[in-house]
Order: sequence, then structure tokens, then C-alpha cells
Amino acid sequence: MELAKETAARNAKQSQDRMDVEQERLAAAEANMRKLLEKVNQETKNVEMAIEDLRQAQVDIQGGVDDKLTSLKSGGIIKQATLVGTLLFSVRSLAEGVVYLGGDATHLMPAVVQGVIAVVCLIAFLFL
Repeated sequence: MELAKETAARNAKQSQDRMDVEQERLAAAEANMRKLLEKVNQETKNVEMAIEDLRQAQVDIQGGVDDKLTSLKSGGIIKQATLVGTLLFSVRSLAEGVVYLGGDATHLMPAVVQGVIAVVCLIAFLFL
């Protein structure tokens, strides 16, 4: 009977020791899982912020001059013509202005007219 009590006590102690070891392993696994979940939550927030930044950049790009230039081909011949007119009449106006500043007063009126045409073409390009 004494031997049975010792054996039962030893088995109970071994079982308790195994349960303690398992409890420690479980606590360590839970701690690792918490760290992993925190990291996943942080990375999820970072991805959401990056997506929001991309959406904002897309909104900023739309409607800008860059967007107008990239959609130039699909804009048709009128849109392309207004851009070419803007560039052409701007350069001609600047050239006439330089000649006027050089001392030839007859170039003032052509410089002004071509500058106005360049502005009209630019407005048409931006709003078409």
C-alpha cells in the first residue's frame, strides 16, 4: 500500500510537472501570437495608409496639366491643335517682343496679337 501511494504521488508529480511545462509553452506561444498579431495590425495600417496616399495622388494627378498632356492623343485633333497653337504663338510672340525691345516699334502690335492668341489657345487646351 505504501508503494502504491509513492507511485501515485510520483505519477501525480510527473503529471503536474508536465502540465507546468505545457502551461509555460502555452504562455510563450500566446506571447508570440500577440506579438505576431500586433505586427500584422501595424502592417495592415501601413498598407491602408499607402493605399490612401495612392488614392490621393491619383486625385491630385487627375485634372492637372500632366493629365492633360497624357490624354493628348485621346483628346483628338482639336486638343492637339490647341497645344501646338499655344506653343507656336508663344514662341512667335516672344520673338516679336525681342525685336520690339531691340528698337523696331512696328513689331509691338504683332507681339501683342500673337500673345493673346497663345493665351486663347492655352485656355482652350485646358478646358477641352
